[in-house]
Amino acid sequence: DWYAQGVADGRAGYAADRLVRHRESCPDATAVPDERAWLEGRREGLADYCEPRRAVDAGLAGRAYAGVCRDPRYGRLYTAARRVHDTRSRVASIERDIASKRRDIADGRTSDVRRDFLRRDVLTLESDRSRARNAQSDAEVALDKLRKELGV
Repeated sequence: DWYAQGVADGRAGYAADRLVRHRESCPDATAVPDERAWLEGRREGLADYCEPRRAVDAGLAGRAYAGVCRDPRYGRLYTAARRVHDTRSRVASIERDIASKRRDIADGRTSDVRRDFLRRDVLTLESDRSRARNAQSDAEVALDKLRKELGV
């Protein structure tokens, strides 16, 4: 059912080139995609996908966006939410690095020289984490402001 496939692809935010991939994955001549039905279905699916509130969900989840929505609010909200996701991920990554280095420092098998290097690394990472947290806070404030501005 190419219409249903189009709806599903639209709801997933796939670009129109997705139909080419369907064609390539169906080399059997009996499974030729019905382009018109797929496009109509995709249009319906995109109507659901392109709701501005969904842009925030997609961005915060770190999902990709193929630029398929005509409403400019979607792109703005997605970009702001994706920035929040990316800054949160950066903070979490730094915190994992700090925890790992602290475990190495506490390990009785770690040499004193290595501990000194690790302690300096932790200090640098703590400074990086502070900047990353500030960037995260700025991103969250910007997203909240944009949501209010756009009524989402």
